Amino acid sequence: MFLVLTVGTTWSESTNISLETLREQYEKKLEEVRRPVVNLQARYEQELEKLKQVTQKSGALDRVLKIETERDSYLQNKEVDLSSFPELEKLRATYDMAMNRVMPDVRNDEDKVTAIYVQQLEALKKQLTQQGKMKEALEADQAIQSIEALKNELRIVEQRSANPRRNEKVAWELIGKDDYETSGALEIEEEGPVFKLRTPGDEAWIQSKVSMKSPYRIALSCATDSTNIRIYFGQCRLIFNWEVRPDQLRFWDRLSSNPVQPVDGKGKVSVGDVHDFSIEVTDKKIEVYVDGRKRAYFEGDYSKLEGPVGVGPAHGSVVTIESFGVLVSKDY
Repeated sequence: MFLVLTVGTTWSESTNISLETLREQYEKKLEEVRRPVVNLQARYEQELEKLKQVTQKSGALDRVLKIETERDSYLQNKEVDLSSFPELEKLRATYDMAMNRVMPDVRNDEDKVTAIYVQQLEALKKQLTQQGKMKEALEADQAIQSIEALKNELRIVEQRSANPRRNEKVAWELIGKDDYETSGALEIEEEGPVFKLRTPGDEAWIQSKVSMKSPYRIALSCATDSTNIRIYFGQCRLIFNWEVRPDQLRFWDRLSSNPVQPVDGKGKVSVGDVHDFSIEVTDKKIEVYVDGRKRAYFEGDYSKLEGPVGVGPAHGSVVTIESFGVLVSKDY
């Protein structure tokens, strides 16, 4: 029995479904979960058109062309210098902020829909194989492989979280030996821009030589070969793949009367894969993202949070860093 994707929030049941029907249902469901993004894009284009009409009446050709350039480039998230056109710059900033609010939920919904689609493809492949329909079973298997290939391609094409976003400036970046200091018994192996960290002890880490004070964003791309990825910032610490309960995200806040704040189901990352961690720190909140998806949100008084930022292994894990930096922006 198959659970078939429907346009609504529920799943309908069927005992006989084709690969083409599954694909059509999947595409319809993706359209539904992506609607908030499409609506935002439509609204932005409407606002661009309004601004264009007003600008045309003033006879400012260079500004009209700037609007046209922005219309052609914003979907690709290309950087365009809008500083000479304050009205357009403000409009784009409003759009970016709105998109940043909706994208985590949209991506989570896309992941859920895709996971169920792959499950249905696996079930269909098994059923077809049992029925001796090898050609159709291979087509189902190819559909599964194409989904995985597309996910990998999108991950490579997407702007990595360690890269500056619009209006962000790099406050600190891990490039070479002059940029960091260590804490604990840490072994470091440098391979070009990649840093491989291990420790013979319980925990150790690499950290910035500069002290950071909120607001800022930590951008880290790294992998673990087994368990712990531990991220340090000021008096706080985040633990992914905790050796005791890998699925539990561990948040330590020494400034709080409740220093240990675990979040069940949000701490696991796949082993051997590079993940993009983004930690946004402001005076009143801390937001944690992994690969563009929100994992956790903490509220508190972080105005006194101050200190270096760091990352490291623990209890035998090996952490490989591809990029690591701290960014600041007036938009936080």
